[in-house]
Amino acid sequence: MTPLAPYHTWWSLVEACSGLRGDFASVHWFTTDRIDVDGERFDGYWFSDRNRILLATQAQAIGGTVRHEMLHALLKHGGHPIEYFVNRCGPLTPCELECGIEETERGVPAGALELTPTALVVTARIDPNPPAVAVDSGWFRITINATNPRASPIWVRLSDDLAYAYIEEHGVGTGTLARSLRWAFRAGETRSYIFDAQYPAGSYTLSMSFGRQHAAPLTFTVQP
Repeated sequence: MTPLAPYHTWWSLVEACSGLRGDFASVHWFTTDRIDVDGERFDGYWFSDRNRILLATQAQAIGGTVRHEMLHALLKHGGHPIEYFVNRCGPLTPCELECGIEETERGVPAGALELTPTALVVTARIDPNPPAVAVDSGWFRITINATNPRASPIWVRLSDDLAYAYIEEHGVGTGTLARSLRWAFRAGETRSYIFDAQYPAGSYTLSMSFGRQHAAPLTFTVQP
């Protein structure tokens, strides 16, 4: 496959967060309807042989999946070291089940205060701001941050399995499903998620949330 317009930018972002450098042109890109490796299904997979990244058709435009595989290519191995996939690159290269970090393993005591998402401060931003069709064909990143403002750790219980989400005023949007309804937040901790979107030139307003706790609406214009 031919890399999509934002892939070069995504590669640069992963280089920056990881501190690693690599040759984007050396990666060979492929796509297929589904990926099964050793009985497991994947949305993306990096192969050391000839530095190949294979993406499922539906994942070609999912930035988190693509950047995850880019980080494998930069690391030159298929493991998931926490230092890179969580500490350094975090929401840019979501690790989820691959890293095996359960909410109970995040350092928050089991008996810590349990609250609803209204206890969090939810903010959001887009990058670049403003986006432009002339830059990566109008692709941009939506970052949603959920922050525990307290000086003590808490548990946050969601009312349903919708975690991070955004919706545009005309109804276009998406969300992530939570692996757990009980989320651990250390004192002052911010947990984030990045969505990647592509809009044509025009003005838009986004409504963004974590656990249905909303950030202030964000209005912006995609330049030609």
